[in-house]
Amino acid sequence: FMDQVFIPYFLKSNQFVSLKIMDISGRVVKTMTQEGRIGKNHFVVTHLPAGSEWTFEISTDNWKSMGILISVY
Repeated sequence: FMDQVFIPYFLKSNQFVSLKIMDISGRVVKTMTQEGRIGKNHFVVTHLPAGSEWTFEISTDNWKSMGILISVY
């Protein structure tokens, strides 16, 4: 089955936000973009197979952040 994943972020100015999800070997398996608004917490929602480990990169023109997602059964 699929898990639903929420990745929060906060913007200081209106910007487009890009999210890349990679498998453990570094291959990009999903790319998403959305327009972010100033002063609000936003959530990028995606679905990943349960029982897997992924890395992600969330970025705008001004910043980039990376992390690990671990999906459990």
